[in-house]
Amino acid sequence: MKRACVELPSECWELVFERLHGDHYQFLEAVSLVCKSFLSLSNPLLLSLTVSPHSVPLLPRLLCRFRQLKTIVVAEFCSDLNAVLSQISGSELRLQSLHLSHQKLVPVEGIRQLGSTMKTLKSLKCQYFGRLCDGDLIEISHSLPWLEELDISYSNVKKSSVSGQHLTDAGIEEMSRKLRQLQKIDVSGNQYISDRSVVVLSSNCVFLREIVLHSCCRMTPNVMVFALCNSANLVSVSVNGLCFHSPIFGCPLEFIENSFMYATALTAIKFSHKVITDALLCSIAKSNVKLKKFALYHCQNFTMMGLSSILHAHHQCLSEVTLNRLLFLTDQRMNDLSV
Repeated sequence: MKRACVELPSECWELVFERLHGDHYQFLEAVSLVCKSFLSLSNPLLLSLTVSPHSVPLLPRLLCRFRQLKTIVVAEFCSDLNAVLSQISGSELRLQSLHLSHQKLVPVEGIRQLGSTMKTLKSLKCQYFGRLCDGDLIEISHSLPWLEELDISYSNVKKSSVSGQHLTDAGIEEMSRKLRQLQKIDVSGNQYISDRSVVVLSSNCVFLREIVLHSCCRMTPNVMVFALCNSANLVSVSVNGLCFHSPIFGCPLEFIENSFMYATALTAIKFSHKVITDALLCSIAKSNVKLKKFALYHCQNFTMMGLSSILHAHHQCLSEVTLNRLLFLTDQRMNDLSV
């Protein structure tokens, strides 16, 4: 007598597919071809979709198939980005994050359409755009005032001397008035913004938790002092290229050192390509911050004394330490730090 075949319940298959998806979604591609039941069970597991120029014609079908998408990435040049965003805005997805990079221009019309339908969108990345100017940023902030994360790093990759073609302090200031819920911002690589941008961000965006300032040549260490002293919710700071030992910026070194006393919520610090001092590191060690992440990349002008002071002071809460290109570090000194 043949034994009856017992069919596994859908819940069991979902657990199996979730485990496969944890490794890579490509493992589910073969699974989805087995039967309609497996197809319907695997489709909701895809939460992120990358759109390439070759997949644009298939986008309507992909948006209909994967109804649980939370993130969409358009990382290559798309000739009609407005049309792509129009399709996304009409999909009725509850999208949370949109990544756009390496595009020529900001798709203003597409951004407007997103603002009219996608109230769930919290994170927008516009990286490495050929042009991103004040008008573009203002349009983004007016269309998506509920944004919590904004990345406008390394815009204007094609340098232009034409007035109005750049992102400036005026655009940042207008944006900061509109994005009152902003928690994280990356303005790296924007050569026409100055300390004023950080001042207005710290003043107007009271929920600001993370700020990234890399390769902003017009900024001075004053911006870090102001942000630490005036952004009560700041948990992460990442800066590079600022000189923390020069007196020419009008901010005494002791002000920079003492500013960490105000940053009680700070848990992550990343310094890169900077001139820092033992006094600065010791001031962080003596402050009330509870560092969980600390990173130094290509930094100079400090010694083992400053480094050991901060690592020993925060060793109980530190979970991640990155020390890159510190020429004075040897195997013996690393052993000493770990004691």
